[in-house]
Amino acid sequence: MLSAVGRVRKGTMKMARVRVLGTLSDSPVPRKMKDGGLCVTAIVRAKDGNHTRFWHIAALSRTVQAALLHLSEGNPVAVQGTLKAEIRETNGEITLSFGVMAEHVLGLPPPVETRMKQEADETRSERSRIPTTAEWLAHAQEEEDAFRLSRRVPRKTHA
Repeated sequence: MLSAVGRVRKGTMKMARVRVLGTLSDSPVPRKMKDGGLCVTAIVRAKDGNHTRFWHIAALSRTVQAALLHLSEGNPVAVQGTLKAEIRETNGEITLSFGVMAEHVLGLPPPVETRMKQEADETRSERSRIPTTAEWLAHAQEEEDAFRLSRRVPRKTHA
């Protein structure tokens, strides 16, 4: 998904700001720039109907870099920043490449269906472990002892 705002004024284009929603196709990578500064790059896969576009993301701000580095491949993400478009020629074929100089990055929760499946799997794994009789009796004895200590009731001994 993409939203963009830009204006053309007297033959020049104002900076276009974009918001891209998608998933990270790879984990973000920190890179050292020629001037010694740090840049974190990532690629976001965004679907627009039946079409998929890959966006090259570059983060120069430390807060944006930190936000990106906390994410990994497959995480949903929203990126907002300045649009960078480039015409490239590869093997005689001209393509248009899109990128964003990220100003804001937000890691998004996974889709509801994915979360529901994860929760169901966790619940199933918790239920699959049934305690043995010895574990059950030991737990019951611990609870009884804790109750007696809280009430200062002496423990019964069987003869």
